[in-house]
Parts: sequence; structure tokens; C-alpha cells
Amino acid sequence: MPLNAATVSTALQTSIESPTQAASLPAGIPLRAAYPLKEARVLLGDPSSATIYRWEAQGIIRLVRVGGRTLVPYAEIIRLAGGEVA
Repeated sequence: MPLNAATVSTALQTSIESPTQAASLPAGIPLRAAYPLKEARVLLGDPSSATIYRWEAQGIIRLVRVGGRTLVPYAEIIRLAGGEVA
């Protein structure tokens, strides 16, 4: 299930108000600052990895590389879920 801005906002507010209560993100995906590509794909509606890399090349999404891993910042997921394009 892809996220929308309201779902992300509710999950963030819930985590701030009650950190011990599970955020309303898809099962098995915790609220964090950046997501590995596999989890980000689930949150973004399951585009292929190639599509996400293409979006990066087109300036649609910003990816972060740390120690050989590709991460999608939480802020980018919120921005894309809200329908904004860079």
C-alpha cells in the first residue's frame, strides 16, 4: 500500500506523541530517517529499482549512498507521497 501525505503525517505525529505505539506504516516497516531501497519501494507504491534510479537521474528524487547502500530519505518519501516533484 503506497503512502499518502496524510498517512505519513499521522504516523509521524503518533511516533512523536507516543514513541512506544506502532506507527501506522505498512507492517514490518519502522519509522526512520532514511529507508533502504527495498522498503522505500513499498512505501512509494512498488516502482522498480531501475525506475527509482531513473527518477534520481531526472532530479525527481534524491538518494543517499552510505557504505555501499542506497537509501531514500524520509523527507523524499513524504514529498513524493504529497505529489510534489523537485
